Amino acid sequence: MHNEEDDSFRVLASVSVPQPCSAQLAEIKALTAACRLEAGGRCTIYTDSTYAHGVCYTFGPIWEQRGFQRADGSSILHGPAISDLLKAMMLPKALAIVKCKAHKSDGDMVSRGNAAADEAAKSAALGKDCVKVMMVQDEEHEEVRGQVTEEDLGEYQDVASGEEKEMEKTRGSTRPQHRVMEKY
Repeated sequence: MHNEEDDSFRVLASVSVPQPCSAQLAEIKALTAACRLEAGGRCTIYTDSTYAHGVCYTFGPIWEQRGFQRADGSSILHGPAISDLLKAMMLPKALAIVKCKAHKSDGDMVSRGNAAADEAAKSAALGKDCVKVMMVQDEEHEEVRGQVTEEDLGEYQDVASGEEKEMEKTRGSTRPQHRVMEKY
């Protein structure tokens, strides 16, 4: 968010997108979140994604009319996320989604804002400033609470991304063979 008083930028939300996730899907999810944050308000959202901008104003509405299906009847890629975005675009009182150039360094407000957004996205993708929590959310699995074993944790750590494993190493964590990663 741009603060006009001191010409600075502030991150309103930054989350890591569950993987695997393409850059296109991440852009759609980011636009959806931005629209939801501005529900009832007036906002201009800048995106450097030609794909995401096109989803908003060109082919997204066409896909919606066709039930998010191609001419051959198969589902389009990211149909549910695109549907969510189109619905979220109706939440702000006034909304403009503007396409801007990527990696431009003119020093103008749009370029600086885009660079700040890219940095926040990179930080979230690398797990910086994020807290990851695993929790049971349904009654059917309620009996599992409190019964996660060291073996379970080891398995979860095995499937962590390379970035997450490296981050834990830089924080001083070690993982002896057949044991859970520990911080000393």
